[in-house]
Order: sequence, then C-alpha cells, then structure tokens
Amino acid sequence: MRKIRKIENILCTTDFSEYANNALDYAIHFAEIHQAKLFIMHVREKNSGGISDLPEASDIPEDISNSEREKSPSCEMESLIDKTIPHGLKAEPIITVGTPCHEIIKVSRERNIDLIVIATHGRAGFERVLFGSTTEKVVRDAPCPVLTIKSSYGKAQK
Repeated sequence: MRKIRKIENILCTTDFSEYANNALDYAIHFAEIHQAKLFIMHVREKNSGGISDLPEASDIPEDISNSEREKSPSCEMESLIDKTIPHGLKAEPIITVGTPCHEIIKVSRERNIDLIVIATHGRAGFERVLFGSTTEKVVRDAPCPVLTIKSSYGKAQK
C-alpha cells in the first residue's frame, strides 16, 4: 500500500458567503483532525478599473463609518477568524488581488499546501461557460488534492 502524504497545511478559500463558511467548517474539522495549519484565503478580483471595488481598511478615510470600514476584506477576514477558528488552531489569513483560480494555485504552491477546501457555488449557466468555474479550474490545476464542498452539503435539508 502506498503511503499517503501527511496533511500539514490546508488552504480554504472564502468570499465570505454562507457557502464559503460551510466549506470553512470542513477545513477546520480536517485541520483539527490532522493538527494542520489552516490558511484562509480571499482573492480580491481585479475589475475593469484595476482593483476590486471593495477597499482595504487602510484605504478608507478616518471619517468613514465603522459599517463601511467593516466591508473591507481584511476586516471581514479578521472577523471571520475571530468568530470561527477554535482556540489553539493555527490559522493564517491570506488576501491577494488577481484572478481567483490563478491566485489559489500560486499560493498552494508557495505555501506547500497539502489540501485545498473550496465551495462549489458560483456562476451558473451561460456565465459559467463564458468565464469558467474557479472551482473547476482549481481542481484541474492544483498541485494537491482538492475537497469540494457542495453548497447545500452538511446543512439541514428542508
């Protein structure tokens, strides 16, 4: 029997949606079982104007309300980690700018990721054909196993 590579580093992607939070629950579970480090990644997509419309906390003027400041990816990431990561679990946030599938693959190589956990929600129909699915591209090109979490899996069924 072949030896399976030890899972030491897990990458979970997030867009801060309910679907991504469901995938994060699985990533946390695997990180606890394997005593692995968890990397939680958000990719700020470039738009036609250059960078994502969501500002970073450091880009927001001091006189802006706290509700506006909380919309920044770094603030959302900090809140997500504070609310979901159990005490004692090693977790590191990663926020990059670019094309999600390319950034996920790049980071997984740079950080020696052993498992990627990603939700399967996203575009459907014509948009998926036109733009392609981030999850599909990650599964195809990842240097390690990818665990895809169906958007409704693990939730109570109605």
